[in-house]
Amino acid sequence: MSEFFDKISGFASAFSKKTGEVVDAQKLKAQKRSLEKGNKQDYEDLGRMVYEKYTNGESVSAEASALCDTIRERLGEMDQIDDDLAVLKETGKETTDAMRSNAKEAAGTAGEGAKKAFDKIKEKIAPTVDSLKEKAAPAVDSAKEKIDPVVDSAKEKAGPAFDKAKEKIGPAVEKAKEKVGPAVDSAKEKIDPYVDKAKEKIDPYVDKAKEKIDPYVDKAKEKIDPYVDKAKEKATPVISSIKDKIFKKTDAPEEAPAEAPAEVPAEVPEEAPEVPEAPEE
Repeated sequence: MSEFFDKISGFASAFSKKTGEVVDAQKLKAQKRSLEKGNKQDYEDLGRMVYEKYTNGESVSAEASALCDTIRERLGEMDQIDDDLAVLKETGKETTDAMRSNAKEAAGTAGEGAKKAFDKIKEKIAPTVDSLKEKAAPAVDSAKEKIDPVVDSAKEKAGPAFDKAKEKIGPAVEKAKEKVGPAVDSAKEKIDPYVDKAKEKIDPYVDKAKEKIDPYVDKAKEKIDPYVDKAKEKATPVISSIKDKIFKKTDAPEEAPAEAPAEVPAEVPEEAPEVPEAPEE
């Protein structure tokens, strides 16, 4: 037993020692990074001091002078790039303004053209619409005068028959509901668990099938769309031609207003209970 505790103690001591070594190493590495950072900053300051002496005309070593020449060239190129960027920015702004102005002008022109075309079509259609309204109005009034008595008669005869059928059927419906209701509830309670289980098993297959089918649906749509567009392009001239022919008939002589057939019966026979109830005016 003592040997076991000795091993545990030795392991803990070794672990503690290793941990201490790791911590010490990390501290030393952090200290080194701090020193390197300080050196880097000092190098930059030293180089800047030498370059300032060079630009002020003070004497520097040949090696430092060559490096300063290169730095001066790079600074000159950087200034030129800044100038070029400023020119591009201004040019781009002018181009954008011009494009915006042209687009606005084109949109205004297109809008005026569309409005004129719509007004022209409206002028052509208006006489035809008015003529059709004038011709249809007498026929509608005549048909309404002949149909209204028939509808009223049907309502009067159908009403009592419907009420009588309702009185006979009502009790039977209620009894059937009382008998069927518990059986339906019982069947639903027994079936629901199986329905839920079946749904759980089927849903993954449905999702997989959808994933496999969707790409084919998309491909089919891509292939069909061009034919649909072509069909629309071919149909448009035909529709326009039909509309033109309709507009040309605006000068046709007026026809006599159509009348409802004279043989509409004034009453409905006794078997009218199946005629639906008309809405009240």
